[in-house]
Amino acid sequence: MKKIFMFIFVATLATFGISCSSDDNSTDDKKEEKQLVLKADKLEVKVGEAVNFSAELDNKKIDGVKILINDQPGSLKHVFKEAGTFKVVATKAGYRNSNPINVVVTENANKIILKADKSKVEVGEKVTFTAQAGGADLKDFKVSFADGTEINGTSWIADKAGSFKFFAFKEGLENSDNVEITVTGKPIDLKLTLVTNPNEVFAGKPFTLSIVTGNTPVKDAVLHVDGEALDILSDDNGEFNLYGPAGTVTFSAEFEGSFSNGVEVTIKEAEKVEAKGKGSFEFNGATHQIEDSYLVFFGLEYADESKTEVVARWQVEVGSGDLAAVYVFKTPAKKVSEGSYSPDLPNATNTTPLIAGVIRNGSTIGVSNLDMKFKFDAQVNAKNLFEGHYKGTTAPMNDKPFSIEYEGESYFFDASENSANKTRSTSRFVGANQKVKSNMISKFDRTIRTFVK
Repeated sequence: MKKIFMFIFVATLATFGISCSSDDNSTDDKKEEKQLVLKADKLEVKVGEAVNFSAELDNKKIDGVKILINDQPGSLKHVFKEAGTFKVVATKAGYRNSNPINVVVTENANKIILKADKSKVEVGEKVTFTAQAGGADLKDFKVSFADGTEINGTSWIADKAGSFKFFAFKEGLENSDNVEITVTGKPIDLKLTLVTNPNEVFAGKPFTLSIVTGNTPVKDAVLHVDGEALDILSDDNGEFNLYGPAGTVTFSAEFEGSFSNGVEVTIKEAEKVEAKGKGSFEFNGATHQIEDSYLVFFGLEYADESKTEVVARWQVEVGSGDLAAVYVFKTPAKKVSEGSYSPDLPNATNTTPLIAGVIRNGSTIGVSNLDMKFKFDAQVNAKNLFEGHYKGTTAPMNDKPFSIEYEGESYFFDASENSANKTRSTSRFVGANQKVKSNMISKFDRTIRTFVK
């Protein structure tokens, strides 16, 4: 938004001899005030259209003016929502008011005018919408949030605090302008508890906290640790499923501006867990034995440049000496609530291959995204490792066959933007059942990289 700077010029009277009374001064000052000239980019508009006003003096724009419309405060860019003839005047201290100009507003028979019975409500209150077109009440119209999500009917119960925009639509008519509703939150009595047995909370192992108000689970509350908000939201059952590093921390939860009690949790050092398995990958005419296998969650991203579909991106990453082979694939992601998505864990039927490659010391030495076939058939076992079989092939890489196959246990590594492991750090906590906010979605990306090696 452009900032408007108002410069005030103060003229001194040091060179003038002042011998008249204060009343005379007031009269002289009044005589010296110059009259504003009001300008409008349109004088005839339809209901719902905007007129841009400005004020000038000696052909120079004057900033900081106020607009009166029928003697009521208006704005420099004013949207007329009713038909009629409106008298508009520009004012500013130190200047005489402009002469009035008239703006004639006529009905727009094709554009919907949406109105709400309230513009400010508290959580739990109902807002009812009405609409007109061409000056007549409109029936059978529909109302949506600004993002296109349709509400049920023409009334909406505010379920959380914030600012929300709505528009009305009906086939054959022009959509209405947005109507904004501000919702303030009532204080909520929130209670956070540790569900998992305190003696069974270990580093790297998922544990559960729950958040309720009364006996009702709270969905989409934000978890805090030692006063820092995490990108972890409570699920439909009011539960946070997460894992993190060893240490003693205090958790709390926030929902619609209210905070829960604090819960101190001691996370014990985890026992060393070894992933056991065997496999190999074929590259550049040689067979390389797999020394370790990881399933890496890359994060959520748009499926393509159109940004209409959200998917989860994964890769299996294996090491052999100074080589790392990666096979990148995607699974579906579900919209679990407004502004948040949850990825589907990979299984034998829901993976789509994207690209594969081999990296040595940070440099890609082979890549292919043609004739790809991939199957991932593994599930989480009691050791919190993925156990099972996966196999992937591509068209020849560097003119030689490429394939990867593994049977056994694989470590899980979360490399998403909201991950504790983003830089192989264990200083943060992440959700065990990922639920990612929409502002964490990455743009379409098909680069090859490693996260573990």
